[in-house]
Amino acid sequence: SAMDARSLSGLEPGSRRPQAVSKFKRATLERAEKYVSDVYFTDVNVRGKLYPKKQEVPVDTLRFHSTAERISYDEAMKREFKPVSKGQSFGPSWSTHLFEVCLTIPNEFL
Repeated sequence: SAMDARSLSGLEPGSRRPQAVSKFKRATLERAEKYVSDVYFTDVNVRGKLYPKKQEVPVDTLRFHSTAERISYDEAMKREFKPVSKGQSFGPSWSTHLFEVCLTIPNEFL
């Protein structure tokens, strides 16, 4: 027959990767992303099955501390944390930014 075992297996001659993955890489990746998406097909995808309750939990307070130093957790907890403003940016990229997030977890999550 015109088809040999390699073409039936989906492997390109001399390759260990299936043709479909290398030939249609973008489409394959887009389909795989849908399995973990928090936007698409959430009623049937993996994320939707693992985390069926979609409830926003508002943040009570959000504060930060920025430093150019490398500091330990214990040292960080001694530092002053300031409130974060909406739209605030943090930088430069080599600096360290620590955040304190306080929220109330709903009883149905416990």
